[in-house]
Amino acid sequence: MSPRDDDGHGTHVASTAAGTGVANANTFGFASGTARGIASKARIAMYKACWPDCFWSDVFAGMEAAIKDGVDILSVSIGFPEQPYYENLMARAAFAAVKKNIFICCSAGNDGPGMSSVHNAAPWITTVGSGSMDRSFPVQIQIGDKSFVGSSLYPGKIINKSYPLVNPGSCGFEKTVPNNVGGKIVVCSYGGVTDSFEDGKLIHEAGGVGMIALHSIFDGEEIRAVPYTLPSVTLGYKGGLEILSYINSTRNPSVSFRIHNITVVGKDRAPIASSMSSRGPNPIAPEILKPDIIAPGSNILAAWPPNVAPTASPHDRRRVKFNILSGTSMACPHVAGVAALLRAAHPNWSPSAIRSALMTTATTIDNEDAPLARYDDMGQATPLSIGAGHINPQMASDPGLVYDADTSDYTKFLCSLNYTEKQMKAFVDAPNSCTGHAGAPGDLNYPSFSVVFKGNSTIQELKRTATNVGELLPEIYKVRVINFEAEKLTVSVKPQSLVFKKLDEKQSYIVNFKSNYSVDKSVGVVKQMVFGSILWESDRHSVRSPFAVMWQ
Repeated sequence: MSPRDDDGHGTHVASTAAGTGVANANTFGFASGTARGIASKARIAMYKACWPDCFWSDVFAGMEAAIKDGVDILSVSIGFPEQPYYENLMARAAFAAVKKNIFICCSAGNDGPGMSSVHNAAPWITTVGSGSMDRSFPVQIQIGDKSFVGSSLYPGKIINKSYPLVNPGSCGFEKTVPNNVGGKIVVCSYGGVTDSFEDGKLIHEAGGVGMIALHSIFDGEEIRAVPYTLPSVTLGYKGGLEILSYINSTRNPSVSFRIHNITVVGKDRAPIASSMSSRGPNPIAPEILKPDIIAPGSNILAAWPPNVAPTASPHDRRRVKFNILSGTSMACPHVAGVAALLRAAHPNWSPSAIRSALMTTATTIDNEDAPLARYDDMGQATPLSIGAGHINPQMASDPGLVYDADTSDYTKFLCSLNYTEKQMKAFVDAPNSCTGHAGAPGDLNYPSFSVVFKGNSTIQELKRTATNVGELLPEIYKVRVINFEAEKLTVSVKPQSLVFKKLDEKQSYIVNFKSNYSVDKSVGVVKQMVFGSILWESDRHSVRSPFAVMWQ
């Protein structure tokens, strides 16, 4: 069994994290420029764990090998459905990595926008969701008197000429295509890169001249680019509804679109939380807010092996040196690369300190100075989809304060879940590991807050301890609370200021969450949640912790 990458996924994510600079990198001419991994001078060790299916045992073995080899950063773009942590091999292997002072980040999963769909949600893992960039591959579609903008990686051009338009249904062709597609552009529902390629290939063989692939309601307005082999466009959900309405209400529907083979940078609103990026609340421990952060994961260009087609289809004969993919798998190595740079700059920082620096400096404002949105409905994104926000590497190098934790803190967290001694053996090889470790899951010194009011409880107090990593001293921080629904929740912090006089000094504070809300049992838990943030601000730093509050 060869360790060579026969899928492409591993090559793509590894080069994103730490690939060396390569000039004139592109996919069929798109996104052309110098490609470079985040930590381009780091050394990469790759561990093949999928053959092609991914099994717990193989992933566990790969992570064990990485730990034994002494890696500093462990990036895992693989996810499984969440289980209790003592049954979750990813969580167990990650715990072993943190024991060895290894920073580990994992992809949040691609099961969004469904709630509680997040993977890799153990608190010792940095869980990464996906966001967009301001780079697009636009194609203009003209239907009647309306125009729409889609996206395509089709390398050719098509004359701005009108063609008949036909919608045979949901497509998903296996061997045959309806005989009425000859000389026409076909509208299909979108089923993923491989499915779209296969449909396009069959449409082309049947005499069709093009295809419009429509997103589902779950994908919303996020447009993932596809390397089609015939003139084709991917279009967002709302535009798709208008096109279907046009077809159903017009005797002889027609369409024209022009593919320019261009890449546009700087015009799109970004970042926007990806619709497929998995969401919280945390299904195992809702008192820990997940995902932690988002990073670029939409239409990412990175290296690709020469033995794999860009669409992964066995019928695709094309080969590329770089490919453009989307998913939380693509977001995770961005964070891994930044973590490598932070470890080089701050070799004494623990894995939790690195995660804290990434989270408390993350941005929640896009390039139009508006709050981050989410693609599924273009509403405002909440911490359930973006965690603390979008990664900001420059700010993370100087966060001012960090929230530190080690395996003893995580052991107390596990004990707070009322695990038995046998279950605790998955993490701690010692008898009576939970003796004297009473407490609640929310007591963990985490850079975010997730408050769960159960039953008739109306008050929760959570303690946090901040460690000073700023070197210009003394430094005085004052607290500011942002609470978006004060009528439901009162949030207060004591003390109101923190004074740090030396490096690595620790100061603690208490946050009081008081519920003023009566649960509406006819409405789901998520729709009644409240979000906000707690900021500690000095003249030089702003340290932000998001909070999410739910009533069960």
